Amino acid sequence: MINKVAQLITQRILNSPNRLEIRLLKRLRRSLLVFIDPLIHYDLRDQRVLLPFSHELPFILKVYPKYSSNIVTVASQVILKYPDAALVDIGANVGDTAILLRSEMQNPILCIEGSLEYFKMLEQNISRLDGVYAVNTFVIGSEKFEGVLVKQGGTASPTKTGQTGIHNQARLSEILREYPSLSDRVKVLKIDTDGYDICILEDQEEMLRRLKPVVLFEYVPKLFRQHSPNGKTVFKWLMGLGYRKIIFYDNFGSYLLTLDLSEGSISIVDDIDHYLSGQSVVPYCDIVVFHAEDEDLCTEIRRKELNVS
Repeated sequence: MINKVAQLITQRILNSPNRLEIRLLKRLRRSLLVFIDPLIHYDLRDQRVLLPFSHELPFILKVYPKYSSNIVTVASQVILKYPDAALVDIGANVGDTAILLRSEMQNPILCIEGSLEYFKMLEQNISRLDGVYAVNTFVIGSEKFEGVLVKQGGTASPTKTGQTGIHNQARLSEILREYPSLSDRVKVLKIDTDGYDICILEDQEEMLRRLKPVVLFEYVPKLFRQHSPNGKTVFKWLMGLGYRKIIFYDNFGSYLLTLDLSEGSISIVDDIDHYLSGQSVVPYCDIVVFHAEDEDLCTEIRRKELNVS
């Protein structure tokens, strides 16, 4: 019964033309979430997706329909150049990214999600998708997480509390060894781990040097400072690995700008870091980095985003 009520509230918030009704229903939703978090369904690209009532994805997509579309734009272009490419999604959540990708391409996708609660939904959501694999573990860098898992608004991440409550942890290289048919084909690497992105990325130097994948990650200065000395250092490090282009998207999936990754552009990155550090509405952006061998991909994606010939 409560699942039906939660489903009805969600649908009315999404579809009602009455602003007063929407405000009242949102208030009711917040009150219910203090006590319960039942499962609901949401239609994403003509596929029914299982979500917790607390998940914000339906409401974000209603207001910002381009949200998460950048991964599809990038991956589609990569696959035109590398038809045999495999994709890795670290922080796969309930599988929404895999569903978006599978609606446009048939390449293998490895989804990695640490939260068991979200992983169960992920498994169910991708169960009809061929060539999509799921692993229930937190991806770590060189050090293990020390803390407990905290869930909020459709995401779950480790929080340092002086306790150890997260046992399923592995480095990406260890996970990929279990998938030998994919491990040498990774050309798109997406990381969305609430501030641990750089720790994970820097742990994969050997893979980045060898496979040179296009990398998508969230640039979240406030969270980086909890886990990394300085998020800005990642750009000079990437330059040392041969990466030469960056595309910035805002946190709602809209294109911002493209930069050459060079000593001269680092000052612009500093400005963006400063801006994001003081924001609450736009606290992060999505970054896509391209190796020198794939500057053509960056150029074409920029052209498509700007809709210019």
